[in-house]
Amino acid sequence: MLATKIVCPHCSKHLKTSKPLTVGHRVLCSHCGRSFPVRPNTVNGKETQSETAPDARTRTPQPPTLPQPLPRQHAAHVETGPNGGLSSTPAPNRQTLWIGLIFGGLLVLTVTTLALVLYFATKKGPQDNSIQASIATLSGANAPLSDPTLSPPNQPEPAAWLPPEEQTQVNKAIDRGVTYLKKNQGHDGGWGQRVGLTALPGLTLLECGVPADDICIQKALNHVRGAVPHLNQTYDLALSILFLNRLGDPNDEKLIQTCALRLVAGQSQTGGWTYHCPALNPAQVSDLLTVMEQTRPRNSLDLFVGDPNRSAPLGGITQDSGTSGKDTLGNSADSKLLTPGSTVPLDGKSIEKGLRDEEAYKKALARLPANLRSLPALQPPKKSHKMPAHDGTDNSNTQFAILGLSAALKHNLPLERSLALIAQRFRKSEARKGGWAYHYAAPTADRQVTYTMTGAGLLGLAVGLGLVADHTQPQPKGGRVADPGIEKGFNFLGGCIGKPAGVRKSRKNKLPAINFYLLWSVERCGVLFNRREIAGKDWYSWGVELLLDHQSDNGSWRGGSYPGAVPMADTCFALLFLKRANLAKDLTKKLEFFMEGKKLQGP
Repeated sequence: MLATKIVCPHCSKHLKTSKPLTVGHRVLCSHCGRSFPVRPNTVNGKETQSETAPDARTRTPQPPTLPQPLPRQHAAHVETGPNGGLSSTPAPNRQTLWIGLIFGGLLVLTVTTLALVLYFATKKGPQDNSIQASIATLSGANAPLSDPTLSPPNQPEPAAWLPPEEQTQVNKAIDRGVTYLKKNQGHDGGWGQRVGLTALPGLTLLECGVPADDICIQKALNHVRGAVPHLNQTYDLALSILFLNRLGDPNDEKLIQTCALRLVAGQSQTGGWTYHCPALNPAQVSDLLTVMEQTRPRNSLDLFVGDPNRSAPLGGITQDSGTSGKDTLGNSADSKLLTPGSTVPLDGKSIEKGLRDEEAYKKALARLPANLRSLPALQPPKKSHKMPAHDGTDNSNTQFAILGLSAALKHNLPLERSLALIAQRFRKSEARKGGWAYHYAAPTADRQVTYTMTGAGLLGLAVGLGLVADHTQPQPKGGRVADPGIEKGFNFLGGCIGKPAGVRKSRKNKLPAINFYLLWSVERCGVLFNRREIAGKDWYSWGVELLLDHQSDNGSWRGGSYPGAVPMADTCFALLFLKRANLAKDLTKKLEFFMEGKKLQGP
């Protein structure tokens, strides 16, 4: 049987091979890149090397055939003894002499080979390939040293996003931006008066590779933790969730739940948000969670009911044109909601011990103020899906709330109803040519759409697709599923993307202002849907060129042409773009059947 494990004497890495090996055969370690001869003590298999049958590639030189021993009558030399008698003395053994000479020569050859191997193994550089060839020749091996069974087979590398020299420039720009953020952190751990402008830089530093135990991250964490009990701004709540979720400390579970339920309480009937959310106290948070748990749908698809406007996500949620009363998945078109008392909270226990779940639900609902009892996320979906023609919510606040709630899904929260309202909002409000406006309107007029809010709309459609993916996985033939709403949105978004000029612009000349918020919106959609190109354009190369041109000498970016632009936010948006940060990775995993079919290379 073959020895199956070999231990590298240089790095102690355990290697596996399916090829028979003999003592003296040279092996190239796939871990440290150094070669070594096979010795008995480097093999961890159950059988020794002597029990291994060599093959043509690993066979060591064999000694020539030895002459047969002489017949016994010729094996002694006859002499006269001192007393005149005959005495016999053995003649020299020719076989012993042959064996001694041969093995002596082999010993010299082995020592010389080992000396050469040790000498070349200590050398590093471009000569390694020729060295390996020389070693292979000396060892008499016919096969290359890089045994494919000892190292993983060569897999085609995904295409690089940038040429090496440009990637080096991007890495340096990221390092300078990180240094700027660290230097401008306040003594209290914040970067401004708004908590969101502390959570956003903290999140950005984490995405740029700064470790969680870095002093800047820990100071920001303490700042955000202390502020959560008083937060009621949509941006602050959403960014705090993203930051705390990114750190992954179990001690922050309650803080994340508090922020998420305040966002739920701030959602309008159109599924959107304004700047403010109710500041729920701990008792209200607990009661709202109980009510949401007790009215949680048994299936996310139950939240979508077909209507003539096809407002539900793609994937068979809208009612078909027949009279069967079924959707295209074969489910009843009627709402199927869990009745109170049929489930228990996710923590496995009722809020009030000793009460049945239905009683706990009724008590919790009764304790909630009237404005919370009537929250859209607590109401069952209606067949008509009637929504106001417009309201005061905006898609900028809404997209941050979406990111926050998407991250909060990891933390035992029944958010399906709230996410279904988001999906409905953006299905109903997309313009005919694709794109979305700042304010909600159904349908959005083509003249009102903007590129930044189109990024928010694509995120909203992705949420609906994620709900579908939770319970059904379409299996498209010959490629990805094409969602008309998403394709129209991307085609419109591509209108803001230019072509990289291929040359750096001098900062001596006044550079045109760029919208860092827009760049981040484009980047977020690209990585969320795993698209290397948007409307046939290389969005990343285009944005990289702009950002490298606009970085200030102190490492910051500033002058963003969007309302409320400040250098700290501009710098964060720029760094998130350069890092191709995906703030909704879990959602991307659910959208695999809507991808273009090719994986993108990571940072």
